[in-house]
Amino acid sequence: MTGWQDDNRPRRASRVPMALSVVAIVAAVATVVVLALVNRSSGDTPDEAAVTSTTGARPSTPTSRPPTTTSRPRRTSTTAPPPLPGRVIDNPAAHLSYRVPTNWQVDATAKPTVAGVDFSGTAAYGPYTCGGTGYSRAFATSATAQNPADKDVTAEKTATTFTSAFGRVYFPGATVASPNIRPLQVDGKKAVVATAAVTSTPADPKCASTKGEVAVLAIDLDNATDTRPRGIALLVVAADLAGGPDKPAPLTEATVEAILSGASLR
Repeated sequence: MTGWQDDNRPRRASRVPMALSVVAIVAAVATVVVLALVNRSSGDTPDEAAVTSTTGARPSTPTSRPPTTTSRPRRTSTTAPPPLPGRVIDNPAAHLSYRVPTNWQVDATAKPTVAGVDFSGTAAYGPYTCGGTGYSRAFATSATAQNPADKDVTAEKTATTFTSAFGRVYFPGATVASPNIRPLQVDGKKAVVATAAVTSTPADPKCASTKGEVAVLAIDLDNATDTRPRGIALLVVAADLAGGPDKPAPLTEATVEAILSGASLR
């Protein structure tokens, strides 16, 4: 596992990854701390993320479909949207279970690397081709990260880092605003949701988005030991909100919030 890396290679014009059955998402970005993937316990190899469906539809490439936890997390807010109907992604590597809508495509082989951290449990919405370039309207992915160099790392620090990292990688050339931070609790653990607005002036606004969002749910697992730093569970949703073609339609902020609100620890 490597830390933050400089990556100055040119990137394709797509704002978010292509359909996951075609392209596995891989990226790295530069910043100031070192983060590494955390297994469920030190030395363990994480299981593959498993996917089930609450509607009878099945994802294209699941590795297994054990029962999943679908209970809603305990939160400080009483205004969270109701759970989404759809597929439940159960990702032990991220210590998370979460739902995505039924029209999202789940690919258990898609494991993006962002800022040196390996993500999995990935699903995408709205693949399309425009001007010879492949796009997707949105995707969700998850991981558990830690910063061995920072014993005081917090959910807020980590969420802020990854809103910037995902914004720079998957909205190349766009402006990524400083995130709004909302504290909450998930299953009794301290957590935050960081939401960063993304704006762009694409060369062809009929193909690419003009407005997007990167939202990160970060949960402090509070599991540090004398030999292991604390882990932060991450669920990331990156989405187009405006611009591009009429179909597939951009995602709504309400759908982004519903995905994050449906997450629970496993």
